Amino acid sequence: MPVRSSSTEHAAAPATPQELELKLALPLAHGVDAHRVLQRLLGRRTPQQLRLINIYFDTPALDLAKRRAALRLRKDLAPGQAASPWLQTLKLAPTEEQALSQRSEWEQPVAGEALSRNALADTDWWRFDADGALFEQLAPVFRTDFDRTAWNVRRADRSVVELVLDRGRIAPGAAEPWLPICEIEIELKVGGAEAVFALAEQVAAVLPVLPSRASKAARGYALAQGTDTAAEPIIAKPPQLTRALTAQVAAQRVLREALGQHLENLLRITQSADPRLVHQCRVGWRRFRSLAKFFAPALASVAPMPDRTPLAALHAALGEVRDLDVAATETLPRWAPAFVEVEGDAAARARHEASWTALRETIDVQRAAARERLLAAIESTETACGLLALLRWVECMPSAALPGTADAAPDSVQQAGPVDAEPQPLHRFARDRLKRWRRKMQRMLHEASSEAQRHEARIQAKRNRYALEALKGLLPDKDFKRWRDEAVQVQAGVGQARDRAMAARLARAAGADAELVAFLRGVAAAGEG
Repeated sequence: MPVRSSSTEHAAAPATPQELELKLALPLAHGVDAHRVLQRLLGRRTPQQLRLINIYFDTPALDLAKRRAALRLRKDLAPGQAASPWLQTLKLAPTEEQALSQRSEWEQPVAGEALSRNALADTDWWRFDADGALFEQLAPVFRTDFDRTAWNVRRADRSVVELVLDRGRIAPGAAEPWLPICEIEIELKVGGAEAVFALAEQVAAVLPVLPSRASKAARGYALAQGTDTAAEPIIAKPPQLTRALTAQVAAQRVLREALGQHLENLLRITQSADPRLVHQCRVGWRRFRSLAKFFAPALASVAPMPDRTPLAALHAALGEVRDLDVAATETLPRWAPAFVEVEGDAAARARHEASWTALRETIDVQRAAARERLLAAIESTETACGLLALLRWVECMPSAALPGTADAAPDSVQQAGPVDAEPQPLHRFARDRLKRWRRKMQRMLHEASSEAQRHEARIQAKRNRYALEALKGLLPDKDFKRWRDEAVQVQAGVGQARDRAMAARLARAAGADAELVAFLRGVAAAGEG
């Protein structure tokens, strides 16, 4: 059957099959025991054991990856059974990334280990390859080979969820290098998204999982291209907002993106020691908290944000690592020459150099110890439960449309609970809140007479910047630039002073030479950059 190429031909097509799934990354050290732990959690349910081999295809220019599409061939090998036929699967993801993924998916058996254009006839492939030109360029890009243990879970509310444990590898073709696969996926079969999160939270109570948006396909593409995505931080990418949205719909979108930034950097911290990951992880968390505070009036009808106490140890460890990173890589190197290079006094220069070297070595030891504490906090069930509770709050947030519009939050996975009787137009809500926050920052800065008060003003400046960047498209360009520059200036000025003061405190706590501590205190007091 030829691939259809006309939108008219598709007007009466059946509803697109949807996959709703939550992925949970699992530390390799826990992968060996995961089967036993999950079997105990799921009681007498008998799992299905499979070995899955997948071959992913794309063009030399990676046109499918650019469209957030994946096309693969899969073979299932069950113990004691004949090999199943190859299945061809097309998946299309939405443009906005989210931890609880909703993807269009089509699957068809094919004759052998080769793609079939006919099998794409009743899919949305035609939307970007109407004439078949892309199909003719497709070639294998990478393979995945993993063992899957799958449990079918029927819940008391009649929902049905599939939980799978995958362990194996990703490789470009059959060659090295390869990446490990160690993850849990929870897919909704019948019911609402709450069923997925309910099961995920049960898993998090017994295994230190982390919600992840990184699919096997995304990791495979990175490996095939020779890029180390684990070392690259995820930076803020606020979603596009329009005036047609309600404040509540906008809140869900910006909170989802900010929490995603926090979660993805958190996962990458377990794979790389790059200091940028800790920084961007904390930025994601501060953005999430700031934007939740900004949109609080619009979320008055939504259930309160879950208790963040389970995450206290995690964020304390992130803060400790970040303070030591800044001291070791920014503040101390900046001031080393001024302390070490003593003109005309070789003895003093040697003494200063020895003091500085001893401090740097102590700070490095403290950084390593702090990182170990951070990894322990990340790989804890307390952290897993706390993060999943927040993710559930965001993804299952109800949303309401403006009267007379159809924009009722198409990306909400489930509408549950009360909504505002009269939804607030986003542009009015945003401008009013931004003005209030700007006046608050100016007042706090004007009244600040201590380091603690200046730090509070800096925090407010950060909140203002995060809100402005999230709502950029709703403000006139001149207002956005002026208000943002003002917030950045306050944040940077007070932040540099805090970093200098922190370096002096860390030096004293590390037992540094009294002369060196006095020097750093002088730098902090002088207020020089």
